[in-house]
Amino acid sequence: MQYDNLKTVAWHRDMLPDFLWIAVMLGRRSEWRAVYRPLDVIDRFVPEGRRIADGRLSSFALVPEADRIAARKAIQRETPHAIPSALSHALALFPTCPASWLFVGGDQSFEPDPSIGIPLLQSVIEDNMDKSGMRSTRLRMAAISRMVTHGKFMYSVGSVMEMAPKYPNNLSEREQRMVESMMRATWGSMHGIEVSEDSSSLDWARGFWRRGRELAPCRFHVDVSENPMTDEGDGPLDPEPVLQLSEIRTLLDAARALGDKLRDAQLTAYTAPEADDATAVLFGMASRMYRLVLDFLDRPSAWSPATASFYVRPLVETRIVSAWLSRRNDPALFEAYKEHGLGNLKLLRDHIKVDFGDNPDDDARQFLEYLDHRVNLELAEWAQPVNVGAFSDTTIRKMAIECDLKRLYDLSFVPMSSENHGEWPSVRDGDTVICDEPIHGGHRIGAFQASERTIGPQAIGSALQIAEEGIVAIFGRYGIDVSGDFAPVWAAFDAAMYVHDDPSEADTLE
Repeated sequence: MQYDNLKTVAWHRDMLPDFLWIAVMLGRRSEWRAVYRPLDVIDRFVPEGRRIADGRLSSFALVPEADRIAARKAIQRETPHAIPSALSHALALFPTCPASWLFVGGDQSFEPDPSIGIPLLQSVIEDNMDKSGMRSTRLRMAAISRMVTHGKFMYSVGSVMEMAPKYPNNLSEREQRMVESMMRATWGSMHGIEVSEDSSSLDWARGFWRRGRELAPCRFHVDVSENPMTDEGDGPLDPEPVLQLSEIRTLLDAARALGDKLRDAQLTAYTAPEADDATAVLFGMASRMYRLVLDFLDRPSAWSPATASFYVRPLVETRIVSAWLSRRNDPALFEAYKEHGLGNLKLLRDHIKVDFGDNPDDDARQFLEYLDHRVNLELAEWAQPVNVGAFSDTTIRKMAIECDLKRLYDLSFVPMSSENHGEWPSVRDGDTVICDEPIHGGHRIGAFQASERTIGPQAIGSALQIAEEGIVAIFGRYGIDVSGDFAPVWAAFDAAMYVHDDPSEADTLE
């Protein structure tokens, strides 16, 4: 943490696409020869240099173009299993694949079949996406072994590395875990040095995830929370006698239908993996505004002035912060926003751990394990700084002024100072879900779902107006117009909130 230029690299996002060939060769076992024999053939065509053919797809590009036809023929003749048909259909879908010469070659008539290639990629990525899993660890072991063979990696006598040749059958389970842990750490260091010397080594991985968005749609699921108002009866709804159960049901139905539309409309914005952090934060915030309004609609008893501020203030703050982040459009600010929230969560975990003492009971240990999971969900905790200040060097008031929202700040935010902030861990866990499509790189999507039914407040009319403005602005940033989707909600709201002698003369909400 003392290095200003320290950058973390992730197994799933930055490394796994380069290991696809090794993963297919190893399958779900450790058939090391299936990897090493073809690479011994490739060695004959790779010039001496810093890098060797270690099995990563990028290393196949080391074969000079003039020798690639001969190299391909040698592989086809001596180790034909190294060019499986299904993998050819998969990698041919990626024009930037550095090993395409081996899998497509000079066959100009070859047409990759997505129905063959994509399922293979999905399966391989799902099998190896766990950075600490045995399968993904063995992929790195295969590459390190090649480096040892070529004298590119040296280790000291008496180190854990000496146990590697005995892995796995001649080692105890404890020794196997030691070797696996050492291999993960070793590869992380080596890859970090490689990236620091040449950042283009990440180009293939980035191109893979970007192309994956084009080849397959997002797939995700949300947990369906309890649906309120299930009683089929009708009658006045406390505390407002004018409000009828049937009217609030209609309003909630319209609001949930809006969530369905927003959930689908956002998908066209997820086209650039390098912008995932900003996109996830903004759509997470849009989802937060939607959720706050939906929860509040669901709880008429919380509409009284005494409790309304508990909902309106976080809604206003999310509106202002999302507008400011969107206007600044600075990746560093999105990173700072996430980092600040993660650091606060880490600090909370540490405070609770101290409070429990040296001998926590079973319930306390389970709770600490849950907190450890949340803290390390995206980034190892050692890489998370703790900042007890703000995520930026400005204030909410200055943000509001910069985004022409000072009136909203003055009239709504200032009087309601007791609500908590919507930081990234809360937005992430409550308002985004991970895309289930394996070849998308595990990016996050706005969940747009109701939270668990807990008491919460808001000035419902102004809250709906604030949410509409904020959500429309975020979608508009990506060229998506959802302004018309709110009309059915307003119509149901007006019908539920007001009694009109003449329906054609219904008052609109001021």
